[in-house]
Amino acid sequence: VGSEMCIETGQAPLTLQFWNSQIFEDGTAGCYDGALLEITTDDGATWAQAPNETLLTQPYNGVISSDFDNPLAGRLAWCGDQWEYLHNIVDLNAFAGQTVRFRFRVGTDRTVGRPTGGWEIDDLAVQSCQSQFDTSPWRRSVPPSQGCGQTTTSEGIPLAGLRQDDDLRGTQRRHKSTLRCP
Repeated sequence: VGSEMCIETGQAPLTLQFWNSQIFEDGTAGCYDGALLEITTDDGATWAQAPNETLLTQPYNGVISSDFDNPLAGRLAWCGDQWEYLHNIVDLNAFAGQTVRFRFRVGTDRTVGRPTGGWEIDDLAVQSCQSQFDTSPWRRSVPPSQGCGQTTTSEGIPLAGLRQDDDLRGTQRRHKSTLRCP
């Protein structure tokens, strides 16, 4: 479970992006083991599965079997083997103006599964695209913060209040896709 994250308003499209590699035990009708993404807007009191229609790439591809006591039985999930890392993009526009947390869940059954396997997630990022961004290589302008509060880069630089002439070279290299529209 990650830290709370404010999803600002007025910055659509908003996405959660990550790379994923998985090795899960497949079944004849669905899968015995699988994984899914859940989101909370109430600090973890309740969690909701990210609906398949919000998964812009790599949608869930199977239903977890109700045989053998998997705690996620009957839910749509990512199933099977994907040896290569795949780029997942999740639409977060419905969460604009809210504070969220993300949880990645793996459910396995009670029988012996794969001797090796599991789920690897890398390069997790929440990204937005605004028409106000300056597309020059190192500089950008940012409108006043809207929604949940002040947004900062990972280096702690406040994004609200930056001027077009502010130089974000170190930040730009590490977070290039978050600072410019693709």
